[in-house]
Amino acid sequence: MSEKNFGDFGERIAEKYLTQRSHVVIKKNYRTRYGEVDLICTKDDVTIFVEVKTRRSGLFGYPEDAISKKKMRRLVVTATHYMVNRYGPWQIDVLAIMMSRDGRVDIRHFPNCIY
Repeated sequence: MSEKNFGDFGERIAEKYLTQRSHVVIKKNYRTRYGEVDLICTKDDVTIFVEVKTRRSGLFGYPEDAISKKKMRRLVVTATHYMVNRYGPWQIDVLAIMMSRDGRVDIRHFPNCIY
């Protein structure tokens, strides 16, 4: 499986995880000239921007460790761009997905983790 396909697979796992927890996915792969956010959801009148990181092993650290300060800034700018003509609270979540060779999936959800 290519890295792109693997990332897309992780995003589908994330979408299922979130919808099972009452999130409504309203956009996927929202792109601006400032950056991209993997999923945009709503839950309890809060707009939630979700960055999904998926890894096959811990060889290079946990999935959430791959989010650099530059990526954090781009997420905030992209979310702000999306919210320009919208009102209400919003937050940025990270979903870290670790998949083992035997098919087990470990999901760690970090809500409202980037300010």
